[in-house]
Amino acid sequence: MRFSVIVPVYNAADFLRACLDSVAGQTFSDWECLCVDDGSADHSADILDAYATRDARFRVIRQQHRGVGPARNAALDRAVGDYLVFVDADDTLEPDALLSLKNAGADIVTYLSLDGRWGITDTCIRIFDRCVGNLLAWNAAYRREAVGEIRFPNFPNFEDVVFATAVFCRGAHVASAARWYDHRARAGSAMDQYTWRRVAGNFKAGLMIRSLAADYISRQDGWRRRFAMRLVLGRKLLAHVVLHVAAYAVRATLAPLRGRGREI
Repeated sequence: MRFSVIVPVYNAADFLRACLDSVAGQTFSDWECLCVDDGSADHSADILDAYATRDARFRVIRQQHRGVGPARNAALDRAVGDYLVFVDADDTLEPDALLSLKNAGADIVTYLSLDGRWGITDTCIRIFDRCVGNLLAWNAAYRREAVGEIRFPNFPNFEDVVFATAVFCRGAHVASAARWYDHRARAGSAMDQYTWRRVAGNFKAGLMIRSLAADYISRQDGWRRRFAMRLVLGRKLLAHVVLHVAAYAVRATLAPLRGRGREI
């Protein structure tokens, strides 16, 4: 099978059908869709069962509520496709998404621009700059063999950045493709919650990204390249601390006053 589409589902009944319809409507038909019901309390399970009954390519996995990382891991352990495509339950795929990826030859295929910036001309440094910290679960397709035993950490956020960084820093070849994914910024989503647990998740993710990237840098040829990559990594980590750790801490402090401190 060419593609394993992985959809973690938690209380997503209001928008789940649009997501699954976008998978069912793909113009390229060689796929399976592993939907992980992460202990939903609404009628998401009924929707998943209905799609699985109509189309055997939809497979439903059930587990107690453990979070998006463990939900994706449950599907990863069962996936058989050559490539893994992650879709959040409130997002959709373009109709030709899988068709546009069917001839993918790289370990990671992303719709992020891989063009240089900051005057970077060295290809290795440029790809490192564009990918580390920017690759997510849903903005790239991953060759299953390149992922191997790598799994998502059980963090409340940034778990997909750690996963993507781990795959990239293993030495994965990256290529770009046209955008195939429609991401919806939704009020009340997981990314819209600010708690101290998420602050801790941000901090832990930053430490893991630093460790993975530092090991990758140490394997590169030439001290100039390694030095330049360390500068890139330092800038990224500084931005992470300021924009995510510190910013989340401020918002977590204010969240009880705004009524947005609950976990979802």
